Amino acid sequence: MEVYRLLKAPYDTDPLSVVGSELSPGRWNLSGQGLLYTASSPAQALLETMAHFETVPLPALPQLRLFVLSVDESLIRPMNQAALPLGWNAPGSARLTQPYLFDWIEDPVAKAFSCLGVHVPSAVFELETNYLFAPKHPAFTSIRQVASYPIRLDSRLWRL
Repeated sequence: MEVYRLLKAPYDTDPLSVVGSELSPGRWNLSGQGLLYTASSPAQALLETMAHFETVPLPALPQLRLFVLSVDESLIRPMNQAALPLGWNAPGSARLTQPYLFDWIEDPVAKAFSCLGVHVPSAVFELETNYLFAPKHPAFTSIRQVASYPIRLDSRLWRL
């Protein structure tokens, strides 16, 4: 299957890098934990990225590059969304979700939940799906980049 990752310059040279997630905690990972965040579509990748943009004029935004990645769908498991705490998707609520996948990120081949990736609902748009991949899983190296495209953000999406 194909998943999508949008990266900002100057961090757009390695689509499989998890350095950013190691340095900055995200919705599903704590600081120090590498996790590859991807989306189910190019549009979803753009939504997720735009949610984290600073409030600056359009010309001040960084250049964007979309990466298309290929991954074996049989290595991806759904997360139990019913177990997510109330308010998990609210802005500033990452402390509620960071512990949820902690054990899997640390040991993605543990018998309880052995998989390369999990699909999770998007906090930005719940009808969409994001895919998270654990770099500590032996199959992480099987993820392949199949294409990349420079992305120009249409000014109608950014009115500053």
